[in-house]
Amino acid sequence: KGSEGGAGGAGRKSEATSQAARATCLLCNAEVAGLVTAVEHLQGQKHRMKLLKQRPDFAEIFQRQRFDLADLEEMLLEPEMAEFHRELNFKVDEILSAIPEMQLRAEKMEEVNAEIAIFSEDPKWLEIKSRVVVHWDDRLTGCKIQ
Repeated sequence: KGSEGGAGGAGRKSEATSQAARATCLLCNAEVAGLVTAVEHLQGQKHRMKLLKQRPDFAEIFQRQRFDLADLEEMLLEPEMAEFHRELNFKVDEILSAIPEMQLRAEKMEEVNAEIAIFSEDPKWLEIKSRVVVHWDDRLTGCKIQ
């Protein structure tokens, strides 16, 4: 099963493109063409609500308002849930090994968004005192300033 293409990653590089394009969540009948798409699908409400119907014993996890990467990891670390998702065509081990890096990336994005939020939304926050237009003129050996 290690070199099979499925939701959440593919084996050999030559198979990756063709297999990933065909990867489908067997529960939702949704195409999941790669690791990031698989994670986004697993976090999505559609998948969680379908899981809730199949596995009401995990209702507490599925019904969380915000289902982040830590919640996904918690769910996939449950042996029953891991096996259930393997049967749905997901490469659970690959997804679990990618989650720490994805969490780090998400934290960095939150930091960037916090920095962006500092800037004023006022479109006049930048005062232009003068402008200089510079363009390249192929006929000369340098730039021409107007």
